[in-house]
Amino acid sequence: MNNDNMGYVNDNRTQSGDVAGLAGFFRRMYRYMALALLVSGVTAYVTATMFPQVMQALASNRFMFYGLMIFELVLVVLVNTKAMRNAVMALPLLVLYAVVNGLTMSFIFAVYAGASILGAFAGAAAIFVGMSAYGYVTKRNMAGLGTHLFGLLIGLLVASVVNIFLHNSVIALVLSWASVIIFTLLSAYDTNKMKQLYIEFGNQSTEMGLAVSGALTLYLDFINIFLSLLQIFGGSNRD
Repeated sequence: MNNDNMGYVNDNRTQSGDVAGLAGFFRRMYRYMALALLVSGVTAYVTATMFPQVMQALASNRFMFYGLMIFELVLVVLVNTKAMRNAVMALPLLVLYAVVNGLTMSFIFAVYAGASILGAFAGAAAIFVGMSAYGYVTKRNMAGLGTHLFGLLIGLLVASVVNIFLHNSVIALVLSWASVIIFTLLSAYDTNKMKQLYIEFGNQSTEMGLAVSGALTLYLDFINIFLSLLQIFGGSNRD
């Protein structure tokens, strides 16, 4: 076998290894994301059904509720920081974040019927899977989309804060639809971003941390789609 053919074989092996490594990385990242979703769902359900006093305390005590929200933001920063510096600590922090977020979401089991929750979850899953798959397989460079989506997300957050004081149901519905659209696009963009980050930086020392960071990002995309769909199609409160 000549040197040219040997180089061709080595290139093919390298490419096959890259593909296998990328697939393994995404399997790990999706497992972490699924774990976080499961922990949040179980925490929310158990809190609402077995410890309703905790849910009621969160609903009636704004200081406690917003304190948990601030703690969630701190955990997001910690997860992303530890992901690259101490990957072993990043996964427990992700689970802790999922628990705290489950507490803040426990109200949905008191406000919405089970069928509405399951329907919103199924719709969010269908949207997320489709867009995440697109972000994974597309050959298009989606980097430029990130700046636009970040700007739209900031606008959505500002409008949502303003509507807390306005209590306008029409604006709330528009914002819910806007949230679905923005986080649907973010699902594709973030998946594509994690693919590019793995290709550029993925190795044995950082792969776990990168997978945890990506799992948190995709978890947030999914949760926001789910909650927005629930607000749109959830209908009336439980009887």
